[in-house]
Amino acid sequence: MPLHISAFEGTCVAMPCRFDFPEELRPATVHGLWYYNSPYPKNYPPVVFKSRTSIVHESFQGRTRLLGDLQAHNCSLLITRLSPELVGKYYFRADLGGYNQYTYSDHSNLEVVNKPTIMVPPVVVEGAEVELRCLVPDNCPEMRPVVTWQGHEELAEQAVQVRLEETDGNWTQVSGVRFLPSRRDHGRTLACRVAYTNTTFEFEDRTTLDVKYEPHIVEMTDSLEATEGTSVVLACAADANPVALLTWAQGAAVLAEEPGTRLELQLYNVTPTHDGIYTCVAENVHGRANRSLGLTVFYAPRLPVINASGVAVEGEPVTITCSTESNPEPILSLLKERRVLATAVYEQQLALDLPGVTHEDDGEYWCVAENQYGQQATAFNLTVEYSLMWAKVGPVGAVVAFAILIAIVCYISQTRKKKSVNESSSFVQTENPPVVYSGDLQPSLHKSEFGWHPASDKRLLSKREGSLDLDVDYANIDFAKLSTKDSYTLTEELAEYAEIRVKYSYLQPWIVTSSLIHPSCEYVLHTKT
Repeated sequence: MPLHISAFEGTCVAMPCRFDFPEELRPATVHGLWYYNSPYPKNYPPVVFKSRTSIVHESFQGRTRLLGDLQAHNCSLLITRLSPELVGKYYFRADLGGYNQYTYSDHSNLEVVNKPTIMVPPVVVEGAEVELRCLVPDNCPEMRPVVTWQGHEELAEQAVQVRLEETDGNWTQVSGVRFLPSRRDHGRTLACRVAYTNTTFEFEDRTTLDVKYEPHIVEMTDSLEATEGTSVVLACAADANPVALLTWAQGAAVLAEEPGTRLELQLYNVTPTHDGIYTCVAENVHGRANRSLGLTVFYAPRLPVINASGVAVEGEPVTITCSTESNPEPILSLLKERRVLATAVYEQQLALDLPGVTHEDDGEYWCVAENQYGQQATAFNLTVEYSLMWAKVGPVGAVVAFAILIAIVCYISQTRKKKSVNESSSFVQTENPPVVYSGDLQPSLHKSEFGWHPASDKRLLSKREGSLDLDVDYANIDFAKLSTKDSYTLTEELAEYAEIRVKYSYLQPWIVTSSLIHPSCEYVLHTKT
């Protein structure tokens, strides 16, 4: 007999049973008894069925009958009008006559049920085909169950199959529904209903689908804008089974994290450092999802920074650069004495080029940065200094100044000597007059009989090797007509002017500057074109 057997309340159950006894006994008649919950008569168990008489326990009165032939060793029992109080163990005892009575330890456990059993796989995952089974006891030969499913109509790719299974004499009708679950099926209720023809018996079992699926973000704050100093709230909600771990992150920095269906991130007193991309991540064992938003923080311009030298030499180029930071980008202006010199619209840097500063550029400058959230300004002072004397007088002035310097040196030298000067009625030229070269000076212009020529104070006129051929003529000067000077006359009054003309045999002419020459000073300044 089956160890376990079940049937619906109000229906019937047939307990299959077979027994054996020693062949040598060869009883003329075989009788049998069914006991409830105990196989031993001395315990006075309730009698379920007795073949010799109809005396049975009142609970089984009119409910039991033998289906098998005891002579054929078949002891199958039918119990009708099942009720919950009949649940228990049922034992068979064979009566072969005389003292030949056998109690068998094998027994059947009767279970009276009032609904079918729906079997659901341990895990139902989205996208993976699954089968739900409805188990219906079918152990009543007098009544056949009709099994149907309810609530499965909207399942994807659903199919219903019915089959009959037997295990050790226990018969079960199995109705299976196959489908492809999705997150939409999570929480869906399916029902297995059992009915019996020509009766009012109906039995039903229900189950709610628990579909596991990866997270899906269902709510997210849109990208937003905020003004510096205000507060914002970023919200993210996710649908997942099991519940997802929600995380708010900015770049690699995790700002908030907790399991649940919704997570808010509050940012107080926002600054430009809060500007950027924020990502909400939802994750469980079946997968992950993420979504990002942008936070833009608007703020007034920062104090402008001016990059320029505060002191410049007259004539030098100067660049004044002004920079700042703001959002949105500012309008930058450079002003001097309330006059706008340069402007940059929606730029964070402005440069003003002064190619050659003058004293008019000297003074205070202002860099002003402005947008709709505020204004900032920075002052800057530019001092323009005079250039060096040699740079101001130019190359011609430098030659003249150098000539004057030599004359002064000669004058001082003769004044100290207080030497008398003798007049001469003639001017004698040596064959090779000594000539000295000067140091480096700038080019200058001097007039000769060949016109004006650029002259260099690089060298004093000298005798040069090479093809240079100087033919020097001195102007006729009548020294006898000059007035006689006392030997103690001041040296500066004894100075004579001499004009030296240089004839050119060089393609590049040489000239002698008109110089103040003291009779005792042997220095003569020459320049080269």
